[in-house]
Amino acid sequence: MQLKDLLDQKQDAIKQLWLDLVLKTYPPDSWEFFKSQKDRFQNPVGVTLSEQIDSLYNFLLKDSPDDEISSLLEDFIKIRVVQDFTPSKAIGYILYLKQAVREILADDLNSSDIRKELLQYEAGIDELLLNTFDVYVDLRQKLFEIRTDELRRRSFTALRMMNSKPE
Repeated sequence: MQLKDLLDQKQDAIKQLWLDLVLKTYPPDSWEFFKSQKDRFQNPVGVTLSEQIDSLYNFLLKDSPDDEISSLLEDFIKIRVVQDFTPSKAIGYILYLKQAVREILADDLNSSDIRKELLQYEAGIDELLLNTFDVYVDLRQKLFEIRTDELRRRSFTALRMMNSKPE
């Protein structure tokens, strides 16, 4: 059996473990809520993360074209950019896929052929991490520009108000 077949057969368990590992990067009260609440409006973070994990897993499984990856990554990275995560924590969730695959497929990794395929698969995860970093930096720059523009507008408004007051 090939690694791709194993990843396809056990994808539900792998994706669930990956989701659990990512959710545990949040405080306990939050990750319990993210995991249990399925309503998009009450739980945009949890629902977006769940969809993200599903999309990224399928992306890696199907060897989709690389031009799709930025749009797949953007929604969840937007959330992580504005939260109180360091850059490594904001994008490090990608690496939890390696841990999930190794844990779920532990019994199946005895074959040297499977281990070789696993190394190739993990190289794809590493490439995904690099793409995630690019998306993170771009979004972080946009956020910085938005904040800078807002400060300029506030400063200009304050100066205008000060100059228009009669003495």
